Amino acid sequence: MASVRKLPSGKYQATVRLPGGKRTTRTDPLKRVVVDWARDEETRIARGEWRDQRSGRVFYDEWRDKWLAARVVEPETSRRDRWVIPMHLDPQWAGWRLHAVTRLEVQGWVKRMQAADVGPHAIRHAYNLFATMMNAAVDEGVLPATPCRRIDLPATPPKLPEWFTHEQVAAIAERLPARHAAAVWLMAWCGLRWGEMAGLRIGNIAFLRRRLSVVGVNTQNGRWKEYPKSSKSRREISVPPHVLEMLAPLVADRPAEDLIFRTERGERPWSGANWRVVWNRAIDEARGDGIDVPRYTPHALRHTAASTLVQNGVPLYDVQALLGHESPQITARYSHLRPDAHGAVEAAWVKLAPHQTRTEPQTGP
Repeated sequence: MASVRKLPSGKYQATVRLPGGKRTTRTDPLKRVVVDWARDEETRIARGEWRDQRSGRVFYDEWRDKWLAARVVEPETSRRDRWVIPMHLDPQWAGWRLHAVTRLEVQGWVKRMQAADVGPHAIRHAYNLFATMMNAAVDEGVLPATPCRRIDLPATPPKLPEWFTHEQVAAIAERLPARHAAAVWLMAWCGLRWGEMAGLRIGNIAFLRRRLSVVGVNTQNGRWKEYPKSSKSRREISVPPHVLEMLAPLVADRPAEDLIFRTERGERPWSGANWRVVWNRAIDEARGDGIDVPRYTPHALRHTAASTLVQNGVPLYDVQALLGHESPQITARYSHLRPDAHGAVEAAWVKLAPHQTRTEPQTGP
């Protein structure tokens, strides 16, 4: 409801609350004028027809820069978004006035990205970024409503985890320096994310108890960041004895606050970009020697730990605790690897067609 008050000057002032929560006012010597104005403004707001006088003058380019300057996100997210914006948003919206962007224009933009063979994940990322930008314009009262609504986006089928066999992990580790090999085996057995591994400090490992505490991460550029990524990311997990034996020489005679993994001279934390160069080189060397090793990212080592455990009958609940997943639905991606995953179906086939169903899988023609 609009409010009307008489000012000390004797004039009347009407105040109307805008869709984004802000207020707009009108002052006039006549009360009737401000009351009529307030009623008209509220009618336009209710119909979705309200326009800030500024909106016709605000261009996408101006609003993008203002929004980016005020946005509070992690450095990794900011760096990724500043790549997506010039790639997908600027070519479409540069030079547009915000009020001229309609829902159909947004839908057409999405369709054109699909026609240009932009991947579904990239399309969704670009759209979500633009939608967030437009929502901020609504919150600031620059737009009455966002054009990013009821947009048909391409489906993004879930991608099954990529994982290595332990023979493939061994082939990679054998071609790495000792400290890198230890990191690879740590991730392959304990399911740590790369940042969790790179952020481990000596005091985080209890060698006698064979336990490891995950309390934070090092970002790709080597900056420390406290968890939680989620409420379950801070966790204590078991470490196999043979992995602890690999770590022991790396921590000998060093203070507890030191990072376990540092650059060769011990001066700086590892950076993700440099580490991937070493990682990819080891994979290429293994492939060059005739070993079948897929060129997956280091994150596949985390999937390797989970896949191996699930295939050996470890309950998904325990795997979830090891990986620090917030939701069991995330861990459920590995459920198809359980030894009994297809047991009920195969047993039913035997009952339904005992003479036609083979109980043992065939390995040859």
